[in-house]
Amino acid sequence: MLIGCRVLQGLAGGGLQPSSQGVLLDAFPAEKQGSAMTLFGIAALLAPVVGPTLGGYITDTSAGADFYINVPVGLVAFFFCYAVVSDPEYFEDGAGEASRNCR
Repeated sequence: MLIGCRVLQGLAGGGLQPSSQGVLLDAFPAEKQGSAMTLFGIAALLAPVVGPTLGGYITDTSAGADFYINVPVGLVAFFFCYAVVSDPEYFEDGAGEASRNCR
């Protein structure tokens, strides 16, 4: 069961990195895309180091908190993305044409 759920998690999460890079490329102008991808790369390199270390510390110091810490972090990330990330102009224009063609 655990292995099957882990495979499902990998299949569902496999597209997150290319999707997030696509959002970055759409969100930043061409002259700032290199900086955005550099910051993304730094985060991708630091996460496997900091994540398990911080998770181990939280697990050792407070029992059960490791399961609940993702809720406030996820809510803050959701509202931050909702406030900052917007659809690119070509997507907004294209979505209007697509909805008119469906009627």
